[in-house]
Amino acid sequence: GGAVAQLSSSAWYIGNNGRGGRSLYRIQLTTNSDGDAEQGNAEEIAEGISNMQIQYLAKDAAGTLATNYVDADDASIDWTRVVAVRINFTLQSLENVGTGTQPLTRTWNMVVSLRNRQL
Repeated sequence: GGAVAQLSSSAWYIGNNGRGGRSLYRIQLTTNSDGDAEQGNAEEIAEGISNMQIQYLAKDAAGTLATNYVDADDASIDWTRVVAVRINFTLQSLENVGTGTQPLTRTWNMVVSLRNRQL
């Protein structure tokens, strides 16, 4: 009868931050008393994030793990077989400190394993 944490839904996206740059934002998704979906205010999480790409790793019908990640917009993804998510962020410095006085750009990759998947 106990709970470790309350389930909540969020939407994450990259958007213009009003200061001439781009940032990572989060919007909390909630339900009102009538059961209708509502969207909260956007929260700026991290400045200088200029891009985010999401890819999925899945197993085939025989349970064999794929050798390549698939882009999130691939319509052939069988969501019941997804076992990992790879998120690729592109970060850009806030100042022009790179070669030729350009902003520095770096990538950061994160892989999240999805546990307790029944296949």
